[in-house]
Amino acid sequence: MNNRFERVNEVVEEALDLPSAERETFVSARCGSDEDLLANVLRLLAVSNSMDGFLDSPPASLSEIRPGDVLGGRFRIVEELGAGGMGSIFLAEDRQLGEVALKTIHPEIRDDTCAMDRFLAEIRTARAIRHPNVCPVFDLFTFEHARTGPLVAFTMQYLRGETLACRLSRGAIPAGEAIRIASGIGAGLDALHAEGIVHRDLKPGNIMLATGRDGTVAPVIMDFGLAGQPGSDAPAVISGSPDYMAPEQFRAASVAKTADIYAFGLILFEMIAGSRPFPPEELLPAVIRRTTEDAPRVCTVAPWAPRAWDGAIARALSRAASKRPGSAREILDEIECESARRETQTIRIDGRCRHQPPRVSIRRGRSSRRPF
Repeated sequence: MNNRFERVNEVVEEALDLPSAERETFVSARCGSDEDLLANVLRLLAVSNSMDGFLDSPPASLSEIRPGDVLGGRFRIVEELGAGGMGSIFLAEDRQLGEVALKTIHPEIRDDTCAMDRFLAEIRTARAIRHPNVCPVFDLFTFEHARTGPLVAFTMQYLRGETLACRLSRGAIPAGEAIRIASGIGAGLDALHAEGIVHRDLKPGNIMLATGRDGTVAPVIMDFGLAGQPGSDAPAVISGSPDYMAPEQFRAASVAKTADIYAFGLILFEMIAGSRPFPPEELLPAVIRRTTEDAPRVCTVAPWAPRAWDGAIARALSRAASKRPGSAREILDEIECESARRETQTIRIDGRCRHQPPRVSIRRGRSSRRPF
């Protein structure tokens, strides 16, 4: 924790202990002539005011929907798979398509006309995407349910396997496996961005390492619950999972695809290092740290990590969105090109990898270098 972070955190915490009407006067006096400190503290106090309810518990599961229920005469509920901020997700047996994942939309969102209009538009866009690294969205339905009343839900492909979050709980991923997983995630992310969709909540828990019928494993991006169109006129809100949010998301700023690039950089860091770049902490300290500190370099946290990953991840995690790479593919190309360059500079000696120095030959009294 650097001195700047400590100073901002100290003043913000002191200000939050005061009534709202007294905070600005207190902060101005506390910061004195330090204009940068004043600007940071005031901005973070504004963020704090906009976070009311952000960390509330997710909506309760729609427990009235039970295994064996049949929705719309078509979907027989098999089991509940989980619940989140948008609603609940179930494994269902579709009488037309077989197994599907069915996600219900929580009534608070369903009853917000503006929110539902945006959500419906995004679902329609997502349906058009057909990519092996993006979970297919099939259709949107409205049901009447005896116990819950009206329901809005959409169906997706049901994927077997484990999430990347589950895989990471066992530690860092070897570089060869990590680059294969990263390439799939990057391809799916670029496919979303090509259609104008910003995921906004890209994280290991929303990436399934899906096992195919032939036993192959492929990463698949799921959960478009917070996805949106960049540049929309939707009101600014803080949305996402704090551990994987870009600095601009904490400020409720307009979010572009560069926010997903930042999240992708965090995922790459965690895969290769086995830990996240920022410590787990309460939301407000996380906001202060993310908006005032650069992420540590991978090589300082995990000296064993391939150096080819270091610079690419650092650029993806730039606090300034304009300095991040323009696509996931750009990050992966940098990693792969740097890895290939380093491989050409190595030879194998006694089963170990060594860097080969340039050869020097002596010819007619002159020395000349020639490449290995």
